[in-house]
Amino acid sequence: MYELILNIFTVFAFILIGVLSLWSDHRSKANRSLFFMCFAGIFWMIGIFLGFRFAAESHSFALFSFRLSWGMGLLIAYYMFQFFYFFPCESLPLSLLKKKSLLVFILILSILSVFTPFISEEIIVGGYPFVVDVFGVLYPLYVLSLISLFILAAIFGILKLRKSIGIDRKKISFSLMGSMFAAIMAVTINAILPIFGIFILQRESVLIAIVLFLAFFYPMQKYRFFDLSLFVLKAFRYFLFVLVFILLVYGFYFIIPPFNSFLFGVLSASFATVFVYFLNKILPEFTSRDFREMKMVLCRLKIKMNSVDSYNKLYSLLEDAFVLSLYNKSVQLLLVSDSWKGKSIPIYPSDEFIHLLNDSSKDILILDELDFQRISKPKMTILSTAMRNLNSHLCLPLFSEGKLFGLFLLGSNSNNESYTTDQVDEILKFKQNIEVAFMNVLLKQNIHEANDLLRSIVVDKTRQLSDKVQQIERLVKQQSDFIAVTAHEFRTPLSIAIFQLSDTLDRCQNDPEITREMKIVEKSLDNLKILTQRLFDVQQYDLDKVDFNPNNENLLEFVNDISRNFTLSLSGNDIDFRFESKIQNGLVLNFDKSQIRQLLLNLLGNARKFVSESNGKISLLLTEDDLTVCIRVIDNACGISDADKNRIFDKFQTNSDQNSVGMGLGLYICKKIVELHDGEIWVEDSKDGGSEFCVQLRK
Repeated sequence: MYELILNIFTVFAFILIGVLSLWSDHRSKANRSLFFMCFAGIFWMIGIFLGFRFAAESHSFALFSFRLSWGMGLLIAYYMFQFFYFFPCESLPLSLLKKKSLLVFILILSILSVFTPFISEEIIVGGYPFVVDVFGVLYPLYVLSLISLFILAAIFGILKLRKSIGIDRKKISFSLMGSMFAAIMAVTINAILPIFGIFILQRESVLIAIVLFLAFFYPMQKYRFFDLSLFVLKAFRYFLFVLVFILLVYGFYFIIPPFNSFLFGVLSASFATVFVYFLNKILPEFTSRDFREMKMVLCRLKIKMNSVDSYNKLYSLLEDAFVLSLYNKSVQLLLVSDSWKGKSIPIYPSDEFIHLLNDSSKDILILDELDFQRISKPKMTILSTAMRNLNSHLCLPLFSEGKLFGLFLLGSNSNNESYTTDQVDEILKFKQNIEVAFMNVLLKQNIHEANDLLRSIVVDKTRQLSDKVQQIERLVKQQSDFIAVTAHEFRTPLSIAIFQLSDTLDRCQNDPEITREMKIVEKSLDNLKILTQRLFDVQQYDLDKVDFNPNNENLLEFVNDISRNFTLSLSGNDIDFRFESKIQNGLVLNFDKSQIRQLLLNLLGNARKFVSESNGKISLLLTEDDLTVCIRVIDNACGISDADKNRIFDKFQTNSDQNSVGMGLGLYICKKIVELHDGEIWVEDSKDGGSEFCVQLRK
């Protein structure tokens, strides 16, 4: 019963450490190594327990169990070596081939240990519970590999220990001492002494696993080995004490025969209680009195900081809390600035240290942990040197709107120990309060010192801006009025000139040469009239003076009518024009007929202008979905570059890839028409290499 309870406790402990290591950071190679080492240790203990349990009853099963423990022991050594190789950062880089080769060799030797007689050929039960091993031919290679792995683990651990400082040094030192002690005991008892026929403490080998467990458990919960839940740690702590109490009581029973049942029970329970009491003192508390006091002090400090209106009061509160109540050796609150005029606030000028903090946006810096953060050595040197010069053990960079404006610095605590996870978390919760309080102090002091100057500057700038706005508004109105009047005045003489020119053409039809020249003049006048009208339309859109009269119309009939007229205008040309509709004939849409007609004529006219007269293709396509209708005008011209696609709908913009004529107002007017209809317009490349203008209107 005693052995069963001991094994159950140790298995549970190893499962806890293994799962928590993987849970805290499954991407860390060191954490994964510790996970596999723990589960190899579990099977090693199970193999030993079952081997002795069934040694006298089932020889073959006991032999397999012992062979399992041999194989798992080798895996424990391998993953212990791998852990110290990767923790807290990778050691001297080994090539991937060497790593894979070593792993394959260990796996093969472990499989041979479990399933063949090459390592453990036979067992002889002699003087039970002792078991004599008959070793196989590969047993010397097995022992050499086992010892080599433990030596490599020790070498890497010692190298890491010499280079580490602070918390990581304590983590490595506890892990290394416990691991090496457990490894030496395991190799001596289970591998070396049996060569000389000495079999001692075989059944008690599980105690070695407890030493290994404590080597990782202590730094795990004391020095932030993993980011563990406080509830999980507390629950495990109490479970540990209960199991130790039970084991000690049963240990009395097996070690000392009960001379009197009542007296024996009292003595064993008393001894177990005293031992658990001292164990509770030795193992660090998860929520110590210092931590509980820290939470209360910071809670009271947060309330008092709400009414602070000066730097001296704020600093006095911080000093009372952290130095007098929490026994930190120092506290500092510095303003990061190169131009602050106030005399009452200590200044820290911008330097490389500040630039690094600002660029990285770190929440907290802990001096003991700088060496193992993933930053380059020059940057790490700058950070650590600055913190040492400031006599700071912990630094909170204070940010406002993403910009570093202050530093809150704490020295070491009264015992010169590193800050625990819970303390760091509690200080981080306090960070936002100190940022808000310090910023309020700066704002109030700045306002008091420069209130009159700021007021006069604001009034003067406001007056200047108001004058500028009024001047700009007058200029814009004058410009708009000039363009509108000019465009309107141009249209009248142009209309008269075009009318007279048409009449002259009718009288000169018998003279082909004069007719040809007069038609050129007529076409130029028509273009000038169109440009004038577009200029007038643009001003109307910019001034929001466009008449917008939407009505419910049959879209298919409307577009079909425009396509027929456009087809007639192409007579005499070899341009291939096609109209295709994929919408219902009875689809009614709310739109302004005159504006949509102008929109389509502009798009079709643009396509006609740029396609070839001999093999040009223009398509007008109507499609729909549940919410929208899309009108597409597609051509096979030279297309539009990606740079022009982003600006071609702007005012006075044309396609830079073509020798375009005109003022660049047609597509701008199209965009304004679509916006009035709450739609969208864009251009994309067509399949034939030209352009595809898409107009999307809501149903």
